Amino acid sequence: MVVYAENVFPHKLYASDIQNLSLNIALLSIFYAFLGGVVSFVFHYLFDEFDDSWKKKSDAFQLFDIAVEVSLLALIAFWTVFTINTSAPIFPVRHHMAAFVDTYTSGMFFIYAIFLFMNDLGEKLKYTYEKYMDTPFKKMVPTVGSILDLSLRFPASKTDS
Repeated sequence: MVVYAENVFPHKLYASDIQNLSLNIALLSIFYAFLGGVVSFVFHYLFDEFDDSWKKKSDAFQLFDIAVEVSLLALIAFWTVFTINTSAPIFPVRHHMAAFVDTYTSGMFFIYAIFLFMNDLGEKLKYTYEKYMDTPFKKMVPTVGSILDLSLRFPASKTDS
């Protein structure tokens, strides 16, 4: 088992590696949470709220609104991660450890913080999916019962009564 572990990660970890890597991850988590919160807060005021007036706007406007929000989020996330990954760590780590500085753990805080003030985007997406996808999906996917107790089925048609 030890031989296998050495083949997966052949470098010995020292206390300084663990300390500096942990400090970098902690600082990046704080940075990502702050950045995500700021982006979320700005988007909250920048884009239309999900309300009855938004629902009354044209389909093209609704789809464009969602597309712009999602695209900007993706671009901000990509270029932030790109910049972090191509920058030197704040606390020095050995070269082979640098790839571990920006981890899933630190990025998770960005994802969490992004949605602090962006409930409207989620509601817009749900509304749009229901508006365009509900009818076709109800024809393809059983909607009555539960998959867990194996009672999932299509609803009885009106002619079956």
